[in-house]
Amino acid sequence: MSKSKEAKTFVISREQYKKIKKMDHTQMDSFMRNFAKNLNDECNEGSAKEFENLSNMYTDSILKALENTRGIGQKLKDSFINELKSIIKDKADGYDFVMAKDKENEKTQAEVV
Repeated sequence: MSKSKEAKTFVISREQYKKIKKMDHTQMDSFMRNFAKNLNDECNEGSAKEFENLSNMYTDSILKALENTRGIGQKLKDSFINELKSIIKDKADGYDFVMAKDKENEKTQAEVV
């Protein structure tokens, strides 16, 4: 099949394309800044979700390993989890999306334990 006959998918609609084509320099600059800001926000949301999934997987794995280890009681397990959370919080300093999701995750972990 030739390239012209393949199904094409476009990022912008025909109407958006026509509006962009008519823009002057100032309008295009404003449009691109808004586009980049929205793109950055979407990337941060995606990163936060991925971080949350990884964090949950690691936390669940650690909790399972602690439960299966003889000689580790609830008190030691709670101490370990609290220390782990404080280290993660210190390492993630400056990453706003991580800290917001971490606070939500703490509530979920408190309900599980």
